[in-house]
Amino acid sequence: MDGGLKVPHRKNQFPGFTKKDGDVEERYNPDRCREYIFGGHVGQYMSRLEEEEPEKYKAHFKRFLMAGITADSLEEMYAEVHQKIRASPDRVAVNKKIPEPEVRHKYKNKAKQTLAQRKDHVLNKILSLKKKSAQ
Repeated sequence: MDGGLKVPHRKNQFPGFTKKDGDVEERYNPDRCREYIFGGHVGQYMSRLEEEEPEKYKAHFKRFLMAGITADSLEEMYAEVHQKIRASPDRVAVNKKIPEPEVRHKYKNKAKQTLAQRKDHVLNKILSLKKKSAQ
């Protein structure tokens, strides 16, 4: 039960579930599931990539490195995030300004005109043609 609602789920949907082929025996390892929730698999990947391909590691985890997040500090970061979510579960809207692109296009499509603007344009053309023919 979750908040008075029954949420249907099966254990085999979560990491840490193993089922032996041919046997009825099923095993669920909650520690393995916890490892995934707290980013343990990402930490392992970070450590392996740092040792094997340092350049790819620096490119792939550039923002993590800028923020000072390492493979060993991932679990602490996730625990802190979960604590903050529990303290204030309401979503806070963030107003991010999207920077203008520096490249300006040579040609730009005109904005679509409204019906009133199109009718006014046609009327002005008719009046200008009548004025020219009267001269």
